[in-house]
Amino acid sequence: MNELMKTLPDQCFYRIHRSTIVNLGQIAAINYSGNNEYKIVMLDNSVLQTGRSYQVVIRQLVHLLPKT
Repeated sequence: MNELMKTLPDQCFYRIHRSTIVNLGQIAAINYSGNNEYKIVMLDNSVLQTGRSYQVVIRQLVHLLPKT
């Protein structure tokens, strides 16, 4: 995953779990699910679980998403 992240544009792709990379442009919502974990709802209505160790990244993502 680390090697793949190096090939992707930093401003568009974020790692949210040890096995998940997400495209910022495809995120519909980020919901706090407790215990320092979040659920990311994608535009296709799929839901991705974040890892607790990525909570700092998720908080950054919340500020990058357009306000609705």
